[in-house]
Amino acid sequence: MFEKIKEVIRHNLGLTWGGVLAILLAIMLIGCEMEVMSPISNTMVTEKQLAIEVSGVNSEVELAKEKLVKLGMARDKIANVAIILAEGGTLNPLLFVTSLLSLIGIGAVADNRTKDKIIKTQANLFKGVSSGGDTE
Repeated sequence: MFEKIKEVIRHNLGLTWGGVLAILLAIMLIGCEMEVMSPISNTMVTEKQLAIEVSGVNSEVELAKEKLVKLGMARDKIANVAIILAEGGTLNPLLFVTSLLSLIGIGAVADNRTKDKIIKTQANLFKGVSSGGDTE
């Protein structure tokens, strides 16, 4: 029986090699995840890991935008106080203290939100790396 199999293989050698290569290619395509070089971490990552890294960067960008808006609001408050003083108007001390405390509060809130987002991003990145890591 083994001799007949050898004879069929020898007679159809091209077809046999084609079948073996097709099976190997199918195993490779099904079994291996594609990886690319991440422009963020400069490591090889899968599509899922890259999406996690990108979402982390996007959240950092959103935090920076929010911080810019809050800084703009603070600048406007200071400018308004300066305009009142330049026009020779009287400055309400209670308004000044309230404005100063609100600036401090804006800074504290922005700082806390930044820290929370960084912690969340790192936790998601760690989760993505540990769950979708090495499949080899």
